[in-house]
Amino acid sequence: MKTVFSSARILGAGWVTPLGGDLEGVTQAILGGEVAEVVEMAASIGDSIFLTMQVPGEVLERTAREPRMRRSSLISHCAVGAALACVEDAGFSVEDLVGKRVSIFYATSDGGVIYTRRFYDGVYLKGAAGASPLLFPETVHNAPSSHIAALLGLSGESL
Repeated sequence: MKTVFSSARILGAGWVTPLGGDLEGVTQAILGGEVAEVVEMAASIGDSIFLTMQVPGEVLERTAREPRMRRSSLISHCAVGAALACVEDAGFSVEDLVGKRVSIFYATSDGGVIYTRRFYDGVYLKGAAGASPLLFPETVHNAPSSHIAALLGLSGESL
C-alpha cells in the first residue's frame, strides 16, 4: 500500500505551558528570558516535596467546561487545551472538523506517568480495593490524544 503525504500539512499550533497558552505571548516571554514561578508541591503519597511550575488556571478554563473532561487528568486537560488553541490558530472551529479526515500529533514529555504511579500506589497500599476506576483510564499512554480526537470528532490518525 502506497502512502501519499502530498496533502499533509501543519495548519495550526497550540500549547499549554506554565507561562500561559498564547503562542505569541509565551514566545515573547521565553525570548525575554521570563521563567515561570517555581513552587513546592507535596507528594500525594509519602513525604517527598517536588518543585513544579504550575499552569495558570485561566489557561484551562475552556476545558473545564467540557462535559467529557470532567473526570479527566490534568495532562488530558492540558492536551485538549493545546488542541483547542491549535484549531483556533488554524482558523477553524471545532464544528468545522467533525467528521473530516483530520489527524493530530500530540507531544508530551511525560504523558500519564503520574496517573499510572498513583493507580499502582493505590493497589500496592490497599490491594485490589485501592484500584481507582477514575485513575485507570488515564494510565493509558494515549489517553490525552484520545480525548482530543473524541472531543474534536476526528477520524484520522491520532498520535
